[in-house]
Amino acid sequence: MKNKNYPLYLILLVIGILLMAGGLYYGKSSGENQLSSVATGIGIVLFGIAIGKLATLLVMTPEGQKKQDIDLKDERNVAIREKAAWKTNNIMITVLSVIGFALVFSDNLFAAILVVCAIMIQSVSIVVYSNYYSKKL
Repeated sequence: MKNKNYPLYLILLVIGILLMAGGLYYGKSSGENQLSSVATGIGIVLFGIAIGKLATLLVMTPEGQKKQDIDLKDERNVAIREKAAWKTNNIMITVLSVIGFALVFSDNLFAAILVVCAIMIQSVSIVVYSNYYSKKL
């Protein structure tokens, strides 16, 4: 499916790969861990966003896009998303608070594992609450 955002996501993909590679190379060659970690982290985020959006754009058909637009505007689906987002937000505030305290007392590897766990908790909770409210409403 043609989309005007396709070149933007390709550019983000390339920038993400360059930041990841540059951060890893800079960290190995200079021993500067903080700057290389930031560059690598930003590169990973850009790479992940770009891959996700490009995969969606490549798979989406015009009929699927129309169905998605209708589903996004459906009142029932809006209510389901609102309730699921509220519950997820409450959970994530607690989790991110704990992570904030843990980051003070940890090194970079442990902090990275905690952030990944937080993302996994958010993903699982949005699915669980979406299913719960879709059955309830």
